[in-house]
Amino acid sequence: GGKSLLDGLSHLAKDLVHNGGMPSQVNMGAFEVGKSLGTTEGAVIFRNDVLELIQYRPITEQVHERPLLVVPPQINKFYVFDLSPEKSLARFCLRNNLQTFIVSWRNPTKAQREWGLSTYIEALKEAVDVVTAITGSKDINMLGACSGGITCTALLGHYAAIGEKKVNALTLLVSVLDTTLDTQVALFVDEQTLESAKRHSYQAGVLEGRDMAKVFAWMRPNDLIWNYWVN
Repeated sequence: GGKSLLDGLSHLAKDLVHNGGMPSQVNMGAFEVGKSLGTTEGAVIFRNDVLELIQYRPITEQVHERPLLVVPPQINKFYVFDLSPEKSLARFCLRNNLQTFIVSWRNPTKAQREWGLSTYIEALKEAVDVVTAITGSKDINMLGACSGGITCTALLGHYAAIGEKKVNALTLLVSVLDTTLDTQVALFVDEQTLESAKRHSYQAGVLEGRDMAKVFAWMRPNDLIWNYWVN
């Protein structure tokens, strides 16, 4: 008797020391890129200051002429689309004869504090040009998730403004394009909060991933916070 209480206190102590007081959701030591994450075969074929471009090796005898470029959120990693052999968008695309490329964003530091949306758009333009050059296709399909989708949308607006058609179709995943709509995030936001967040981020140089994780956790507290306290 009492073991669950001792285990809980042990977890609490570890979370206070190593996780900013937030409950740990997974065992972070159980994952390693290339072994338990991101295991689909591919190679980095292009790199600039902002991103790396991964081309995945086809697994079918024939592929569609028009390639797919997947753009993850800047606050996430490329392997969110390649978690395991059974949970991999990359493998799904390859099985369906798609020439598949995925962007891997650089981890910014305070040295990149001046980077803005235009920085990411220019870097993504280079990646699009590389994909078309390698595949010989005049245009591509794109899939953008969250802030990656926002970046893709801004890029398409830029292409439209300069009269270029390099993207045949764009698929968006959880990408908020109309920020005037009421959302759960808006419950935490007012002008004073935004100004404070901007000031803190600029002083630190970046918005740390653990701070962003807290925001997302408090958007679903029953699932991502209290669940680990009471269950």
